[in-house]
Amino acid sequence: MQEIKLIQADSFLTLHYRLTTQDGEEVVSTFDLGPATIQMGHGELNENLESCLVGLQPGEHAIFLTFDLLNFSFAVIIIICN
Repeated sequence: MQEIKLIQADSFLTLHYRLTTQDGEEVVSTFDLGPATIQMGHGELNENLESCLVGLQPGEHAIFLTFDLLNFSFAVIIIICN
């Protein structure tokens, strides 16, 4: 049986993400531009977003509702990790 590798706080990964306000206004998205490649724990992505990624499996789709992120009172984040 193959071991499933979960995303760790120091993982190197490629992902798509979208940040929107509570009313659905898109603030930033990588879906039209191509995926972002980041090294977790190096400040390349907001630490609140990184903490949402820890423990996910590569290829997993997830939606996170976060509060007070990047000066928005409410944000929806859709992240696809590869």
